[in-house]
Amino acid sequence: MNQTLSDLLQQLRGATTVEDVFGASSLTSAPALRRRYRALAALTHPDHHPDDAPAAHEAFKLLQKWYDVAQQRLPIGQALRQRER
Repeated sequence: MNQTLSDLLQQLRGATTVEDVFGASSLTSAPALRRRYRALAALTHPDHHPDDAPAAHEAFKLLQKWYDVAQQRLPIGQALRQRER
């Protein structure tokens, strides 16, 4: 996957479900979700886009909100194990 910041920001703005953001396969377990979140976070982090910091900041914040929603959808046992790490 070779997405640009503007592509990711557009995807995050238009997302209506966590599957739109992370993909259905990422929602099968807490470690899979965490890996996908970290990969997207690295792509959207404002430090990696000093020339377009406002867009990167917006994308990073939207991604965090979607990650919080996705964590709540995990089965309770997986969510608790994820917090322990």
